[in-house]
Amino acid sequence: MDSIILIAQTALDDQSDGVWNKVQSQFEALCSISKNVDLVCYAEKNIVMRSYKDGIIQDLNLRNNSLIPRKIVLWRTIFNVLRNNKYGFAYIRYPVIDFEVLKVLKKMHSNGTRIVMEIPTYPLEVQHAKGALKLAYMVDSICHDACSRYIEKIVYIGNKTDTIFGCKAQQIPNGIPVSLTGEKITGFRVCNGHVKLIAVSTMRIWHGYERLIKGLAEYYHSGNCPAIVDLVLIGDGPYKEEYKKIAKDNNIEDHVIFTGKLSGKKLQDEYEDATVGVGSLGLYNNGMFIGSTLKTREYLLRGIPFVYGCEELGISKDYPYALLVPNDSSTISINSILNFIYPLIEDSEKISMAMNTYAKEEFSWKKILCEVFNINSNG
Repeated sequence: MDSIILIAQTALDDQSDGVWNKVQSQFEALCSISKNVDLVCYAEKNIVMRSYKDGIIQDLNLRNNSLIPRKIVLWRTIFNVLRNNKYGFAYIRYPVIDFEVLKVLKKMHSNGTRIVMEIPTYPLEVQHAKGALKLAYMVDSICHDACSRYIEKIVYIGNKTDTIFGCKAQQIPNGIPVSLTGEKITGFRVCNGHVKLIAVSTMRIWHGYERLIKGLAEYYHSGNCPAIVDLVLIGDGPYKEEYKKIAKDNNIEDHVIFTGKLSGKKLQDEYEDATVGVGSLGLYNNGMFIGSTLKTREYLLRGIPFVYGCEELGISKDYPYALLVPNDSSTISINSILNFIYPLIEDSEKISMAMNTYAKEEFSWKKILCEVFNINSNG
């Protein structure tokens, strides 16, 4: 395949950043497709290029710190790169369109580059933008329709649509990040009648954990509790205090456990004790009806059945090891989760292996990007 340039406004090798892990996964997938791949991104405030040439990866610093905002520096640097380098394909993570971006797209198009842009979440989360980002989206609204002159198609994760910014649109799922490919199959279990629901996230509005906390309150207040059910929330974020308040107001603090952010062995230990994973339950807040969250990929890889609140690309509604609940604000029944998970316990080891295999076969970035570029993934 022709040479490829991958562009992402993210920091090189920030292992704690989910965006970087995704971009790194895409870079590795592209390296398995082409012998010549350049990734242009940030490293602190510098602009860097990670180049793959015939099996060798090298990092090159393109531009040092500057008083100019680094986004402007990034796109001006890319424009200079294009003066001396021509690419067959470009894969660009949506940058919020402005005049600097359009200048680069025009240059690529004149070079004969086939351009694909990825929008990670569609519709765009414009309603949650504040400050400088809100202003950037205002500029975007002026500029983005010009993309159709240069871009071959936009690939996106989210609600079904045929066109975006006047460009052909192709719906894709999220792939498996490289950081997760080596994760241990932890499986799932019920120990001494104790069911543990586990959620690992930054606790933002689209996670919707209040639905589950209220469900726990109804479960325990009913007096009919065939199992001890706890919800373990791992991580921090703007909605953490609200979740704590809901648990306290409903007198179920003992059953909603906040661990804070965990990693390494401590996080692994929590997964080892898990019965059911919890995906995003509040994507309706973002106007999303079809999603593709990284957390469900992790549950699949680890072999943990999960509950989720929005249709997922690549996961059918009747997938036997996942429970789809309504994509709205309704309280989630704990008994429905127990009825879902208990029949699976007897074959837990076999089910976990099947989930892991399914994840690797269906959600590899190489498979996804080969479909984007319409090439044979076995080639």
